[in-house]
Amino acid sequence: MNENNLQYSFRESLKKDGQPLVIDILESGLDANLNEGVIKEIPFISTAVSLYHIGKTVKERYHVRKMIEFIQEINKGIVTEYKLNEYKKKFDSQEKFRIKELEYIVIIVDRYIGCDKPVMLARLYRAYLDGILKWTDFLVYSEVIDRFLVSDFSTLIEKDLTIYDNDNTNEDSVLRLVALGLMKETTNNSMWQAVDGGRFIVTEDTMERARSKNKTYIRTSFGERLVNILQVQDFKLKKYFI
Repeated sequence: MNENNLQYSFRESLKKDGQPLVIDILESGLDANLNEGVIKEIPFISTAVSLYHIGKTVKERYHVRKMIEFIQEINKGIVTEYKLNEYKKKFDSQEKFRIKELEYIVIIVDRYIGCDKPVMLARLYRAYLDGILKWTDFLVYSEVIDRFLVSDFSTLIEKDLTIYDNDNTNEDSVLRLVALGLMKETTNNSMWQAVDGGRFIVTEDTMERARSKNKTYIRTSFGERLVNILQVQDFKLKKYFI
């Protein structure tokens, strides 16, 4: 296996329980992150920088930082030697396809704004490596994350949500999530209520419901799957941008 390719370098970057050096880099600044000696300590980052001629502009340094976030999150999910060995075995075969995967990751991470999205992508990629997602599913969710506003995160956590007529605080957020297929409207404004015998009746409650302008929303199965993979209850948004 060519030591200069993405597959080999990614395999060599896998560590159990995270990599202390990576944590130190993230707590320092961008200026320190592109120190040649430091970058060489993370084979995948070093190889990506070399292959794609990632330089020292603000945008390129930011790209490196996001890649470091991605690797760090991958390693946080490797809690046993067994899991580490299982992941490494996956990168001992299918060289062309693995390189294709990792090239896609390098490109999509560059498109992401903020350091939260690479963390989300890493959790999706772990789910893919664990067989929870197919590659096509991973591609779809990675594109959803690209269009996802991190500020909508708190709305997505709500499994059931009502937008009241006199309070539309979350309406814009909900509509963006609906557009991404993560939530759907379940509002019932019908004045009719089904009863036994296949009949329909009108009651005071159904009349009130028909007059109401409140709207109800729930997560779709597509959104539910994303929430479960991202483990949103444990997800802490980054307080820094770069």
